Amino acid sequence: MVCRYNDGVRAGGSEESEDALQHAFTDGFHAAFRMIGELTVLRGTICAQIALRQGNLAKLEKPLYDLSQLETRVIEKLKASPKVDVETLLMDISSTTKSIKNSMDST
Repeated sequence: MVCRYNDGVRAGGSEESEDALQHAFTDGFHAAFRMIGELTVLRGTICAQIALRQGNLAKLEKPLYDLSQLETRVIEKLKASPKVDVETLLMDISSTTKSIKNSMDST
């Protein structure tokens, strides 16, 4: 039987390290879900407004543009560093989405 390096690493991993890896994965998954969830709800809100306002779309161009800019900024930050400060990024997303929602409410 030939033993490969990966087999030895898997066999040598302790239950504690597996738990730590699972915990880190779970934390990352939840953070990503919170980011995407907020952006998705806002995009859905804008799309619903577009459908309801069929003839008056000019007022929704800026919120849609701002949302696209926010999504691009989030993607760029995530690409730039795998160790991005998730809480700061979530605060940025939250404050920007609130600003976009407020601009939609005032139109």
